Amino acid sequence: MLQILQGQTTSDVWRWTARHREMSTSNGESQVAEMSHSRVMYHRHWDVNCSALFAGDDAEIEETARFIAGEREQNNGSLPVPTDAEVRNWTRDCDTFRRERGYPLRPSSEEEASFPLAYTIITHITSAQVERLLREIYQPQNVYCIHPDAGSSEDFQGAIRGLAHCFDNVFIASKLEDVQYAGFTRLLADINCMQDLTGSRTQVRAWRYLINLCGQDFPLKTNLEIVRQLRFYNGTNDIVSYPQTAYKKYWTFFHHAVRNGKVELTRIRKRPPPHGVKLHNGNAYFAATRRFIEFVLTDQRAIDLLEWTRDTYSPDEVYWATLQRLPGVPGGFPDNIANSGYRFRFVKWTSHRNTPKCRFGKDVRVVCIFGVDYLQYLIRVPNLFANKFHYDFDPVTMQCLEETLDFRRTHPMMSNQLEHFPLSNYIYIKKQ
Repeated sequence: MLQILQGQTTSDVWRWTARHREMSTSNGESQVAEMSHSRVMYHRHWDVNCSALFAGDDAEIEETARFIAGEREQNNGSLPVPTDAEVRNWTRDCDTFRRERGYPLRPSSEEEASFPLAYTIITHITSAQVERLLREIYQPQNVYCIHPDAGSSEDFQGAIRGLAHCFDNVFIASKLEDVQYAGFTRLLADINCMQDLTGSRTQVRAWRYLINLCGQDFPLKTNLEIVRQLRFYNGTNDIVSYPQTAYKKYWTFFHHAVRNGKVELTRIRKRPPPHGVKLHNGNAYFAATRRFIEFVLTDQRAIDLLEWTRDTYSPDEVYWATLQRLPGVPGGFPDNIANSGYRFRFVKWTSHRNTPKCRFGKDVRVVCIFGVDYLQYLIRVPNLFANKFHYDFDPVTMQCLEETLDFRRTHPMMSNQLEHFPLSNYIYIKKQ
């Protein structure tokens, strides 16, 4: 169980999270009242008992889930969210937007200032959800590259560009891809951002680790907690990598072609991967060192492998995992060391039986879209991020996570008690 304050239980912390709304600054103004006011102006604030949801109160969970479901039913199955045009209007006055949404103007601590991060965010829909994600991960010492899908609507593109316009450390990728699901362009979108993040546009920002996200991700830890976990890695990447399974060998054994926007299997066999590379499977999302990203963009083996994956299925689930095992790769793992756990990002796959059922969520492409029942689990997992959240399905899960993250940011002593989750493989690498 996660112990956030020494000698206190997790449920104690959620009670404190609720009570902190009543805490006042020295001038008598309520900090949290200001936050709630901002949420009302931009995002609907739901009157729910997050403390009880985090604590696993079954009656409160069921009542809240029924309430949300009832509202969905009244709105033809999807809850209304701020439109892309509304989000664009938010950013017409950047000073007001940044202030009322509570974006920090300076690093929250010296420890965070000395360990800046880079982010890529690949997104295609619901700019209001992208804004909520950006606010939760934003720090002025970090740098953010957002890749809005080239095929997304003009209103969405305008909203995302408006967000980037309001910050000097947030920018749009210089080259946009029309991303196909499970296609090469999904991998290329991240590569495009990585090239920008290591180029002249950000040369003054000496970020240490890169984290890649999609628009449906959400953090489970504060920036300080993320920084402390990454420091613990001591230069090792958090990239899932395991030997290629029999089923997934079809992804790379045969040539694939994009037809009508879909990646389809052909019966044309591919040549073996270049340089005798041994293929691995893994996850498309990770945290990796700057040295690893520079290796990806400059090493001939990485460049040739990238081109080789162009006609494969879901290459982003092969490319990073394979590079992580190459001899001499910065922050990588030797091939004889197991590394198959999901540490960086928590996903509830419907096939996984060792995690709670998706009771009040919904399954989309064998992944759970989180509902309020999952808050009690998400708050205890060691992962830094979770996926997936849909704003128009259940915004309460994000709101409750926002509230506890806001509290932990203003009470950093809590972070001192967060345990670094055990990574025997990382410890092995560090000792070599």
